[in-house]
Amino acid sequence: MVLLGKEEPKVVVVALGTNMLKARVGDAINDAKAMIEKIKDKGAECVWVGPPQAALSYMPETRFKDFVEKFSLGIEEAGCRYVSSLDKTDRGNINDSMGLHYSKKDAERWGEKVAKELGPLVDAALTAVRPQAPATSEAPVR
Repeated sequence: MVLLGKEEPKVVVVALGTNMLKARVGDAINDAKAMIEKIKDKGAECVWVGPPQAALSYMPETRFKDFVEKFSLGIEEAGCRYVSSLDKTDRGNINDSMGLHYSKKDAERWGEKVAKELGPLVDAALTAVRPQAPATSEAPVR
């Protein structure tokens, strides 16, 4: 959030969530809402990229799905657009003992899929923050 203090972005994209999975979902939502509030206080729009699939050895599927569902709703309630990573990853491609990290090739695939979805969302967010030119009814000065 240090960069947010130095810059005046129109849109901030946050890609967090995986490291929050082991927290209580309410705590994770509160932490995310605090970040979103700082983004909104700067006058920026927010887009949040949620966590990718995790291995079942890391977290049981029902708990994982419940967390992501509640977390995404909390993000959206805080006024941030949410992009799901669940349909952009395959837990069968996880290649580390923690059950969270993808190979370079699979991470690149994830990035390409996320970028396709982010483009229109960022465009929409930029449109939402662009000031409208004031309408004038006066005749031009000559």
